[in-house]
Amino acid sequence: LVVDLREEPANSGDYLAFTTVSPGVEVPIFTLTFDSSNPSIYTFTLLERLDHAPGDGNNDITFDLSVYAEDTDGDVSAPKQLEVVIGDDVQA
Repeated sequence: LVVDLREEPANSGDYLAFTTVSPGVEVPIFTLTFDSSNPSIYTFTLLERLDHAPGDGNNDITFDLSVYAEDTDGDVSAPKQLEVVIGDDVQA
């Protein structure tokens, strides 16, 4: 599954991850929203199911997103990894 990420709407601090299933047809996978007054606070919202390793019990999915900060005059920080952990919702 190829997932692309874009800021939507532009310059909003809100990001949409999506996959393209056919030309011009996108399926939203998750959103990532940073708090405008405190960008160290963010909300990750899963919109579609993600495959994970088979097995008994809970199998979380973990992946990193590369993020950076940009100040008001356009200076950009070095990228840092934001770890996302999606808990498996299988009942124990």
